[in-house]
Amino acid sequence: MKKEREKTFDIMKCFAIFAVVVTHVSGDIWYGYLDGETFDINGFVQSSIWLGVAKYGVPVFLMISGALLLRKTYATKDVAKKATMTVGSLVFLLVVYYIVEAIVETRNFGIVFQKVAKGLVMGTGPIYYWYLYVLFGIYLILPFLKVLVDGITRGQYIYLLCLIFLSTAALPLVLLVVPYDIFTLIKMLEMGLQNMSGYVGYFLLGYYLEKYEEKNGKWFIYLMGMIGIYTAVYLGCHQAEFMEEYMSYTMPGVVMYGAMMYLLLRRSARFLANTKLASVLSSVGQKTLGIYIIHMPVLMVLYSLGFNPGDMLPAVSIPIASVIVLVISYILVSGMRLIPGVRRLI
Repeated sequence: MKKEREKTFDIMKCFAIFAVVVTHVSGDIWYGYLDGETFDINGFVQSSIWLGVAKYGVPVFLMISGALLLRKTYATKDVAKKATMTVGSLVFLLVVYYIVEAIVETRNFGIVFQKVAKGLVMGTGPIYYWYLYVLFGIYLILPFLKVLVDGITRGQYIYLLCLIFLSTAALPLVLLVVPYDIFTLIKMLEMGLQNMSGYVGYFLLGYYLEKYEEKNGKWFIYLMGMIGIYTAVYLGCHQAEFMEEYMSYTMPGVVMYGAMMYLLLRRSARFLANTKLASVLSSVGQKTLGIYIIHMPVLMVLYSLGFNPGDMLPAVSIPIASVIVLVISYILVSGMRLIPGVRRLI
């Protein structure tokens, strides 16, 4: 049962990492339309839709981490080990990214170490490396989260999730929609609550969904998830300057969509675990950290070789380009994991 459960999570991770790749491929195209000299409304909307469809990637990863990690009890040394390995993965990401950047763009290898150090300390690295900082922070408070979830009732758990949703999702959306100067009090409340929650909410939500196996409320979650992501994409398309805010991982629409996709992927993964595709999907799922680290440098190299999915119809080019990037990244990571010491980082 344990092996079957782990395989289920690996398959879910496979779909989640594909969503992350789609997010970055479609994001590049989306910015191209937004910042280009000519604005193509059709291409803009198509890339926006793909951004929305793939937005579940990070939420599902965080929920899987919560579902897996909060089942165990942790000593201080366990936490230190996880945090240290995350820092190692972060450094590895920066090194790989800036070496590839030097090869295909700057041709200046002398500043690679400087950029790595600056990115690590000052937060000036590539935009996608923020996720490892989130994991690092969650690992530091993991023992306290474990004590929390073991010591509260289901009703208290729901109350906590609602409080986090209010602080990180609902109030920020209100501040986007209504005039800022009218709701100074709401802004102050949101600032106070948001500082204590952040992405921990996804972590706790994943464990909740595994611990209590919601049955009666599933269809409500599905409905709210569809409404949520449709609303986020719709608002983003009509107010492009606020697209990143509406599509933020802590916005209500994305939170509800993430919960919906977690349940759908879990159900699909349990079915796929007994099919011939299971071994392939599970293998990809076991290498998601490495794929996450390497997929942006892979995309950078492809761009330098003249590969530009933005030149084609986004509705078709985005998924095709994402599959290509995922396959290349998987092959590279599989090879890199054979190198002593590197396997522990990816």
